[in-house]
Amino acid sequence: AAASACETHIVNAARLRLKESDRLATTKAMLIAFGVKADTTPDGLVIYPGTRPFRAGTVDGCRDHRIVMAAAMMATVADGKVTITDSRAVDKSYPTFFNDFKNVGGLVHEFDVGE
Repeated sequence: AAASACETHIVNAARLRLKESDRLATTKAMLIAFGVKADTTPDGLVIYPGTRPFRAGTVDGCRDHRIVMAAAMMATVADGKVTITDSRAVDKSYPTFFNDFKNVGGLVHEFDVGE
């Protein structure tokens, strides 16, 4: 949706506010970090047409495996390096995600900065 030329409305998704993070709010924050305009609604998200490449920088993974994986996919078309915090959150559902990501051509540089 972020790369689409059309405005996208995600509706009937209020339950996403009750997951590892408020996924509507954290998805909006992730999109904004990449330079994509988005708004939350009480039960969804509006994603406005944007331009690619997405903006490089730091994205908060919010300790949420799905946010981290979505950010990694968006990073593949960013205009520079992207740092995703809390990246080990993928261990919850897909512990080999970053290995598989590398195997299909993704670039990964992991830094242990401690707790």
